[in-house]
This record gives sequence, structure tokens and C-alpha cells, in this order.
Amino acid sequence: MILVLKGMLDIAIKKKILDSFYAIILVCAGFLIILGCCSDDDSSSGGGWGGSWPGVDDAIDDRRVTCTSLGGVWQDTTCNPFDPTNPQDSITSQVEDNEGQNGSIACCKSVETVELVIDTITDQDVSEDATPWNIDLLTYTNGQTNELRWNIMYSDPALVIASISGNLLNFELVPNAFGSTQLTVVGMNKYAYSTTQTIKLNIAPVLDAPRIISTPIVDAFISQGYQYQLKIFDPDSTAFEYNVSKGPNRMSVTNSGIVTWAPLDKDNGNLTQITIQVIDESDLKGSQTYNLRVWP
Repeated sequence: MILVLKGMLDIAIKKKILDSFYAIILVCAGFLIILGCCSDDDSSSGGGWGGSWPGVDDAIDDRRVTCTSLGGVWQDTTCNPFDPTNPQDSITSQVEDNEGQNGSIACCKSVETVELVIDTITDQDVSEDATPWNIDLLTYTNGQTNELRWNIMYSDPALVIASISGNLLNFELVPNAFGSTQLTVVGMNKYAYSTTQTIKLNIAPVLDAPRIISTPIVDAFISQGYQYQLKIFDPDSTAFEYNVSKGPNRMSVTNSGIVTWAPLDKDNGNLTQITIQVIDESDLKGSQTYNLRVWP
């Protein structure tokens, strides 16, 4: 390169270009050529004048690649500054740019804190007389507890009354209802990732004893006689037998459940305890006891 520069000066002299202005131009051009050819900067392109220093975009690209390799999810390039007290940024400190510096932009989110997965919830097998119970949904989210919200997408109101309280899914069976149904819940975390879980509910029937639910007539009149129509509740039966377990002579119950009695003059003023029994098709029994007073 020195020879090149010397040659250029010789040419200038031979051509009598001795004017200082042109001489300076030729000398400077020679030095520029020498610098362009001999530079060891790896950022130069093709040995000529060019190249550039790694920029912000390069650093962001490197962080993005590193984020993925760590099993994270890259969010965007304009996140909030890294906050070491925030669990969702826990792996940001591992994301380094191309100069080995810790990333100062919290754009790499751990998959475990972004996505929400609900493990399979076991079938709920109960009887129709089961008392209310609940399921803690957090036990099915692989340890994720941060600001989860829950809703019930579907439930069968004819069989179960379901509700959400915090992270608890509450069940209350409809009285005397049985059968199989499904209940679907949806969970969402603070990153708006959501997922659903469908729970099977199997309610086994239980035979119920008949119950006399009518209000007894507690006054009998000698002049009028006594009648009392029984009303029975039994979800398992429609046909019943009746009898007077305890009561005065001549009191009886018809096949349609009407208690009848004709008090005599000697019964006037008496207070008598009455017990009526009912038996259903499964031979289950129910009864009602009350006091009956006789008037003239």
C-alpha cells in the first residue's frame, strides 16, 4: 500500500500537479484506500468500507432465541422493565443479549405461568341423599395459583345446584333427584389463557320411606263425625296401605287415605292420641302422630 501511495505522488509530480490542494486530496485518498484494505474489523463487509455494530434489534432477536431455548414464550418487544419480585418474569434474568448482558426487558414468560392446564377431575359418584360437598380446583392445576378465575359453563339444575366460591366448586344435590349428568367448568389465568374441564356426576337412587305431609285435623265433633284426608309424599311409590296404629275404637282409614271416625256421646271432651301408619310398595313405612279432642 505504501508503494501505491508513492506511485500516486510520483504521478502528481510528473504531471506537475504541485498545487497543494490537489496534493492533499491525493494523499488523503491513498490513506483511505490503505485503511479500507487493511482493517481487521470483523464487522467490515468484503474487505471494503462498511459493516455495522450489533444494534438493539439484534439483541432482541438473541433474547427471543434464548427465551425459546429456555422453554419460555416470547411476548413482545415493548414489555415492562424486569421486576424480580414478579414470578412471571422469573426466567428473564437468564435471557442474555449477544454481548452477554442480562436482558432488561421482561418479555420472556415461563410456559408454566402463562398456560393453564386442568388435570382430569375424577367422577363424582354419590347417592341422592348425599350432603353438600366441594372440590378444590387448585389441586388440579399443577401448582398454578396466581389469580385464577373460574366459571361454570354447564350444569343440570334438575339434578345439582353448582356454584363457585374462590377456587372451590360446590355441589348440592336436588332433593330426591337421581341420574347421571355432566358439569363443565372453565378456568382462566391473568394472561387470559383458559381451559375447560368436564366432570361426570353419577347420582344413585335411594328408596325413600313414605311421609305423611298433610296437616292433621285435631278436632272431632259428635254431631258431625270425623274425617281427615291424608297426603303422602314418596318419590318411589304411588300405591299405599294405611292403618290406625293407635286411636279410638272404630277409627279406620280408607284405601284412598281418608281417616274416618264416628265419636259417641261418651267420647265428649276426651283428648286422644292418634297414630296413622302408611306403607309403600317397597314395604317402607311412615307415620304421623297427633292429639284429637272431641267436642259435642
